[in-house]
Amino acid sequence: NFAPTSDYGVVADDNGISYTFNASNVNTIFWLVQDQQGIICGTQAGEWLVQASVLNNPLTPSNIQAHRVTKIGCANIEPRRGEHTLMFAQKHQRKVMEYFADVYSGKFSAPNLTEKAKHLTPAGIVELAYQQELAPVLWARLGDGSLIGVTYKRESLASSQGPNFAGWHRHALGSGRTIESICNGPSVGGDLDTLTMVTVDPVSGIRHVEL
Repeated sequence: NFAPTSDYGVVADDNGISYTFNASNVNTIFWLVQDQQGIICGTQAGEWLVQASVLNNPLTPSNIQAHRVTKIGCANIEPRRGEHTLMFAQKHQRKVMEYFADVYSGKFSAPNLTEKAKHLTPAGIVELAYQQELAPVLWARLGDGSLIGVTYKRESLASSQGPNFAGWHRHALGSGRTIESICNGPSVGGDLDTLTMVTVDPVSGIRHVEL
């Protein structure tokens, strides 16, 4: 019920949680995503795992703990969950990281998905969208209004192995419009995924919704 500590100093399990991360610096939490091990928090200085002190217990004011598990650093961009991994933009907005816990060690790993595609991201990644069907594609909108994507799939959660495939591609709109927003959703018939874009004509300023 998010109640504060009682007048008698009693902290119940249904009270509100107030917790300060034990860090040497102060950074805003940009996003939070649920995970099997707890809640992953993305900040500019690194990624934190918030969980109960006893595995599989619910979070309460008396058993919450947070640990910085990696120091990649995140941009203020909502990450996207794929079939087995979380994908987020690194703090300089030039890289996309695939984030997952290694199946053997349990430690979080963040391989660079854009290791061979940094020539596509000089304008900076500003938005992500994940499309599962017909082919799994992570789309990225860039700061100049252009669109790139990576056809990506990973089956093994061993950090020593790369993804099954990760092929990058860029897309120029024949209309000459720039892209202002992207998201994933159902197709017109509802039986597939589709990328939905808001585009703007630089001459007339008229906006369009494109699938």
